[in-house]
Amino acid sequence: MNTPVELFLQKKESSAPFWQDKGTPGRTDTASHEASYPPKMAQSTPKHHGSQKRQLHEVSGCVTDAVFQQLETLRHVGRPNEESRSSYVGKFVTQGVQRNADLSYLSMIEPAIERVLDRKFNRFENRFIAIITRLAYQIGQVLYLLLNYLFLSFNNDEKTLRDIETESEKSARKNITRRTPQLDEVTGRLKQAMEEAN
Repeated sequence: MNTPVELFLQKKESSAPFWQDKGTPGRTDTASHEASYPPKMAQSTPKHHGSQKRQLHEVSGCVTDAVFQQLETLRHVGRPNEESRSSYVGKFVTQGVQRNADLSYLSMIEPAIERVLDRKFNRFENRFIAIITRLAYQIGQVLYLLLNYLFLSFNNDEKTLRDIETESEKSARKNITRRTPQLDEVTGRLKQAMEEAN
């Protein structure tokens, strides 16, 4: 053991500014309110029981009495097909995580789907707006000319003109859903023109 004199002499001989005190006293109890040794902490993870190969992790949580009773009912407590609580809760947690991931994925791709649908609808609208506009314009013009022609040809007889108009409305409502070879031909031509445009 180094005495103070030896330490002093060693310090003078060495160029080092400090020396090592090898005779440190042991730890003593103090009159402090703090413990001299740190207390043992609770285990951060529960003890592992069972297979080391299983890739499962234990999770825990608390639920209300009502939810607990529903879980017990769903896992068929007291019946031959009873499932363990751990297994059943594990399935619920897994499903919840998967649903959360699905919702997150859907929220990411929703704008992309909307953009595609908007683009398709705009293409459809742009393709048919000209045809619809032309039809509306020509039908309005033809209807005006036809009504004036009929009015003149019936010697300004308004009652006969109203009767013809009423019958034409009935006929139009009846024939609007009827398929004819002429309509099928026009529909086929429109479809072919659309395919060629794509």
